[in-house]
Amino acid sequence: MPVFGVCALAVSLALGVVVAGGSDAALSVGTLLAIGVAVIVVYRRRSSIAGGAVAIVIFAMVLVLAVGSMPRDRPIYNVNPTLSVELLYVAGFAALICGLIASGRLIPSGAPNSSSLDSRRPQSSRDQKDPSTFSAYLFIGCAAICLAVLNYATGVVPILSGDINAARLNSIDYGVFGRFWPLILPVLQTNIILAGILLIEGAVPRKFLVLASASLLILMLNGGRSLFLFPLVAVALYWVEVRRPRLPWVIGGLSAGAVLLGAIGYLRDTTSGVVTNGSVLDSLDRSLQTGPRVLTLLISQENTNGQFIAGDLLNFLSSNHERSDRLVTVAIGRDPLVVGGSPPTIWGGLYLDFGIAGVLVGAFLLGLLLAGARRSLHERGTAASAVWFSFFCAYILLGAYSYVSIRPSWITVAILCCVLLRGRGLHENSHGLEVRRVSGRSRAASG
Repeated sequence: MPVFGVCALAVSLALGVVVAGGSDAALSVGTLLAIGVAVIVVYRRRSSIAGGAVAIVIFAMVLVLAVGSMPRDRPIYNVNPTLSVELLYVAGFAALICGLIASGRLIPSGAPNSSSLDSRRPQSSRDQKDPSTFSAYLFIGCAAICLAVLNYATGVVPILSGDINAARLNSIDYGVFGRFWPLILPVLQTNIILAGILLIEGAVPRKFLVLASASLLILMLNGGRSLFLFPLVAVALYWVEVRRPRLPWVIGGLSAGAVLLGAIGYLRDTTSGVVTNGSVLDSLDRSLQTGPRVLTLLISQENTNGQFIAGDLLNFLSSNHERSDRLVTVAIGRDPLVVGGSPPTIWGGLYLDFGIAGVLVGAFLLGLLLAGARRSLHERGTAASAVWFSFFCAYILLGAYSYVSIRPSWITVAILCCVLLRGRGLHENSHGLEVRRVSGRSRAASG
C-alpha cells in the first residue's frame, strides 16, 4: 500500500529512540541508523509519498542534525547539545512524517492535465524546443542579471575582497540596487534550477544555458556557499525524483556535496584570516556543529513569538527589524558583524518562536506542503510544478543546516512559477513516473 514506506520510516524512527536509551550520542547514532534503514525501504517505492527525493531529503536532514549534535571534546561555543535538544529533533521528524502520511487524506488529487508526466500523448518537436513560451521568464531572468552586475559595479564584489567574510557580512556598500538583493538572488537561483530541469528533460534552449551560467557565476562572486549550492542541490533532487538512481550513487553524491561544503568554507575562511590550523573536514564539522549548539544556548529562553520566522521578511520591508539569523546571534551574546548570522536549525527556529507546539504543528505543515509539491509535480508535469518542487525540497533540506523562515525568496519564486504556468509542459513520459489518478476524473490521452 502507498503508506507502507512512510509507516516503516515512522516505526524505524521510534525504534531508534528506544534503542538509544537516553544517551545523547547514542540517540544521534540510533536515529541516524533507523532513518537510514527506512530510506532503503522507501526510496525506490514509486507509489510511496515518502519515496524518491522526499526520502533523500529526510535522510540528509537526519544525517546533518545527528552528526552535528554528537558530543565533541572541544565543541564550538564550549557546549554540547542536551538530551532535550535531541528529543526536540526527533519530535520534529516524527511530526514531519505524520504530515506526509496525512497528506493522502488532506490534499485532494487533481485530474492531470494534458502535460501530465505519465501522459502517453507524444509532443511535437516544436512544443518541446520552442523557447518562445518562456519569453516572459527570460526577460525577468536577464533583468535580475543586469541588476546584479550593476550592484557589483557600484558596490563590492565579496569574492574579490581581501577579507571575503567581512565584505559579505558587514559591508555597507552593496550597490545601487543593494536593497533588492533578496529579490535578485532567488531569480538567479531559479534561472539555474529551471535550466537544470530542462537539461534533465533533454529539451533545454541554449538561451537558458547561458542564463544559468551567468547566474551561477554571479552567485559565486557573492562568496556565500549556500547561495550557489542551493540551486545545484535543487536540480540534483529533481534528478533523483525523476531518474531514481541507485542509492549508493545518491549517498556518494551527498558525501561529495558535504566535502564541497567544507572545502569552500575552508578556502573562504583561510582567505579571510579565520583558519590557522585545521582542514576541510574541520571546517565542515564546525558548520555542522553550529546549529545544534546555538539551539542549546537558547532553548531555555522565552519564546520570541514569531519574531524569528518573520524576521527576514520584516528586515526586507524595514531595516529597523533584525534579520532572523542575526537576531539569534545577538541573543547568544555574539557580534553579528564579526560572525554573521547564527542558524538554530529547522526545528530550532520553530521552537524559538512557539515552543514544542510550534515544532509539532510547523513540522506537520511542512510535511503536508512537501507531499503537496511532489503530488503537483507528478500530476501536472509543468515547468512551474517542477521548479517549485525542486526549490521547496532544497529549502527544507538545507534548513537542517541553517533554518527556515518567511523570506522574500518564497514570494519571488512563487511569482516566477506563476509566470511559468503559462509555458509548456515538460517532456512527457520521459521517465515512466507512476501517478495515481482519481477514478472517473482522468481523461484518455487520445480523447
